[in-house]
Amino acid sequence: MSGQRLSFCYVVPGHDLVLSSGPTRNVLSLARELSRWADVTVAFRQVVDDPAIDGLGVLEIQPQRREEGADDSAVRGIGYGEFLSYLRAIRRFARNDLGRFDVVLEKSWLISGY
Repeated sequence: MSGQRLSFCYVVPGHDLVLSSGPTRNVLSLARELSRWADVTVAFRQVVDDPAIDGLGVLEIQPQRREEGADDSAVRGIGYGEFLSYLRAIRRFARNDLGRFDVVLEKSWLISGY
C-alpha cells in the first residue's frame, strides 16, 4: 500500500441513526476509531437525527420521512410488506453503493449476512 487510506463502510441495517440510542453510539464510537486510519462511512436504514459527525460519511439505506419519536430499531413493529420492501432496498443499496468501498462491515441484526 502506498500511503493510500482504505475506505470502510460500516453498515447498520437493523437500526436507524438516533444519537441517543446505544446502538448508534456504539457504531459511531467504532467508526471514529477506524477513521484514524481509514475513510469511514456509516450506513443506517434512516437518519433520524442530524448526525453532524466530523470526519465520517453518513448514508441512508432506505431514506424516507420519519415521524417524530422514532426509535432506533429499523424493523420493530413493521409488517411483512414493509419488511420485504426494506430487504429490496438493502439489495439495491448493496448493488449500487457498496462497490466503492474497500471494506464493508455489517453490524449484526435480525438477518445478518443478507
